[in-house]
Amino acid sequence: MRVIICSDHLQRREESYRQAAQDLQDEPPPRPKGLLQRIIWLVTARKTMEMAARHARVSEMEAEADRFAQGRVGEDSFVQALSTQLDDRYVLLKGYRPPPPWHQGGDIDGLLVGPHGVSVIEVKAWRGFYRYSGEDWLFRKNRRAVWEVARKNPTAQAVANTQRIQHVLEDAGFEHMRVFSAIAAATDTMNVEVIPPVSVPLYLAYLPGARLDTIIGPTGRQAELSLSQVEQALAILMPPASARLG
Repeated sequence: MRVIICSDHLQRREESYRQAAQDLQDEPPPRPKGLLQRIIWLVTARKTMEMAARHARVSEMEAEADRFAQGRVGEDSFVQALSTQLDDRYVLLKGYRPPPPWHQGGDIDGLLVGPHGVSVIEVKAWRGFYRYSGEDWLFRKNRRAVWEVARKNPTAQAVANTQRIQHVLEDAGFEHMRVFSAIAAATDTMNVEVIPPVSVPLYLAYLPGARLDTIIGPTGRQAELSLSQVEQALAILMPPASARLG
């Protein structure tokens, strides 16, 4: 499988938060001017309170950096898992953003183009326990906790991004191109209980030999696209020339 890296958004956000946390940690503590103000600052424990607030903010920034790092590692794990199952007839656009006017909505985690058509993939590397049924995602902190609605819905994200790609292809006269939606659980930290039926297939990237039809759809039911058709689709979807090959 060929990989085209269209965006390093997760890495840049991670580095940004880590640098901001380091800068705040290295910044000298503010000291009020004047002897009286300094005495009041010390006696009233304002110094301790301000330092505690700073440490809390640093911890928040580091937690955000860790979250982006977790997503980046998860996406890399997904790419590695998929590459063991697909040959070079397939091309994965990683961190892809559609051209205007369909660029609104941010980057798409993975866009797989190949003989099967196009797959729009939402990659998650969450931690914790999840339940997926129909279009709904529930979350609980541990096995004894009560289920609650998950903060984000990968199914809704995958469907919305699929519609964006369908519009891009339709605008270019490729309205008959087959477009699939998929969700990938990238790491085993994401414990998902699946209750069929589900509206978007779930690919468990961390399992050896995970079912490939959850990504490219059932095989053998429709004729594969020719190499020229795949290249045509890529020409429509291809990111700017500045994209890096992986």
